[in-house]
Amino acid sequence: LIQELQENRRSAGGNGLPGFLESTNSSEKTVWRITSEALQNDKVVALLVANAVPLYKVFESCTAPVDNVKAVGSIVYKLLEEYDVLPQYITRKELKLIYQVINQSQISSESKAPPNLLDFPGLVRLLVACAVYALSKTSAYVALYPESETKVDVMLSKWGFSDPNKLQLVESRLSA
Repeated sequence: LIQELQENRRSAGGNGLPGFLESTNSSEKTVWRITSEALQNDKVVALLVANAVPLYKVFESCTAPVDNVKAVGSIVYKLLEEYDVLPQYITRKELKLIYQVINQSQISSESKAPPNLLDFPGLVRLLVACAVYALSKTSAYVALYPESETKVDVMLSKWGFSDPNKLQLVESRLSA
């Protein structure tokens, strides 16, 4: 994860858009911009690194081996429902948009995950994207959580992605 985040910081670069986004709509470009800005923030990276183990446990709770690679797909919708993110903070349509942008960026990278699925760094990027997108939608959220690192902290602590008790509850619901 650390290596992937460092690589993302080098390649996400400023206002430059990756090739797959050149002919897309403004919503996709917005998702890319706010996510790459967040992942270039030292405090965001520090939060993610400090919580890499619980985040990996979240990944493992919903992953299945595909072509000898652990990856997640449509279960992300159920995962975010169980963590009370969907539909409380983002809609299914917004999640689909975020998933598509993150998945396309992963396909453009050196990921070994099959197309349309996310590996662990891809899931982390998706969670970051959901947090910064959801908590940037209204002026009330922006006032409460003005910085990317506060938005990512909400994802980890308030939404519970770093909470082992919440993970245990989610795992039991996902397996039911």
